[in-house]
Amino acid sequence: MAAEWVTLEGVIRRLGVGLMADPWVARLDSLWHPTTHTLSIVR
Repeated sequence: MAAEWVTLEGVIRRLGVGLMADPWVARLDSLWHPTTHTLSIVR
């Protein structure tokens, strides 16, 4: 099992090409909007 930190752009790319682990895909479905909204505020 491997893990690594990736940028938001890296997450988007991995989702787009099907490289994101299945459990995370379901979590990101519900967390995507609040997470990207919060990141847009703090950037």
